[in-house]
Amino acid sequence: MNSIHESARDNAVMWVPGSAKGHVESFFMKFNDLGKGIAVWLKFTIYSPKGRPEDAVGEVWAIFFDAADPENLIGLKESYPIRTCTLSSSPVRIVMGDNVFEPPRTKGLLRDAEGTTIAWDLFFTEGAPSLHHFPSERLYTTGLPKSKAKSPHPDSRFRGWVSVGGTRVDVDDVPGMQGHNWGQEHAHHYAWGHCNAFENKPGAYFEGIVSKVKIGPVVSNFFSLAFLFVDGRMIRFNSPLSLVPRKTEVGIDRWSFEIRGITHDLEGELEAPRSLFTVLPYYNPDGALSYCINSKIADIRLRLLSRPRGRVEVELHGKRSAALEICTKEPRLFGSEAEAALLDKRMFSDLVRLPSGSWGLRSPLRNLEKMADWKKG
Repeated sequence: MNSIHESARDNAVMWVPGSAKGHVESFFMKFNDLGKGIAVWLKFTIYSPKGRPEDAVGEVWAIFFDAADPENLIGLKESYPIRTCTLSSSPVRIVMGDNVFEPPRTKGLLRDAEGTTIAWDLFFTEGAPSLHHFPSERLYTTGLPKSKAKSPHPDSRFRGWVSVGGTRVDVDDVPGMQGHNWGQEHAHHYAWGHCNAFENKPGAYFEGIVSKVKIGPVVSNFFSLAFLFVDGRMIRFNSPLSLVPRKTEVGIDRWSFEIRGITHDLEGELEAPRSLFTVLPYYNPDGALSYCINSKIADIRLRLLSRPRGRVEVELHGKRSAALEICTKEPRLFGSEAEAALLDKRMFSDLVRLPSGSWGLRSPLRNLEKMADWKKG
């Protein structure tokens, strides 16, 4: 099967309308324009509360990141009753309000209660083979893990335009990606990273994740997987050998790891100043809140080591060019009381009715720096 047909299948909607199990599913995109120092993240989500499928909604998020001026960080969200949304898998077409996801195109317009807007009309390439995160396809059909993920387009180029607050930014052949995840809940505690804009290795791309799961009262240690395409070869770190990382540390604004593979080991660090992160309130189907600490302009450093001798084959680095998401249901799992204390559900106001008839956030998303000031006040 060629990559375009395979990615269409990987973007198929997994939600079963009317199911009482509860479901959350996202189709997301991001790109980095290194010349302008900006990044944009877009997400179309299906959210169905457990036991209340009649209350399912479609959600569209957009965040604009500006490395030169963190005050320009703008995040918007609108929600729509699912009965007003179009959800088609053959061909893939998702329509929520004025927002459309129809690979290889997406377009939309979001507006908050004060009139701030983010609009876009973008096309992305579909050339690179999709990434299936799990080592076995059977794991996509079993009850565990409860959260599934694929990357239909892990290495794309975006073109078109984005308008933020009425200011248009043209986008011309910039690196980005498109992913898809779904399940009965968001992963309990995880860090996820992606980069296809390395300064010293054009054409290389990386995606990786470490995650903890919770079964009853017990929270597991981290599990890991990663992929690195470099120098024309795909090196996978999703075998049983890679499942338990040799080392990983996840803070509120950083992630470091050492992952073993069959032919290579991979070491990496991703981090960014707190002013370049925002925090998104993600609700799970059971009503629990997950805090998604999100930056698309993080720094990244990777080292690929051959086995068994540990010789460094390749070093890769990128400045303000990587996606880094750190998400948790339990802030205490950061291990730092100061970092855990930054996250408080009171920072998120209730949704309000927007002039379009949809629902949106009452107040703009705060970055981590502003949240620290808010807590002090």
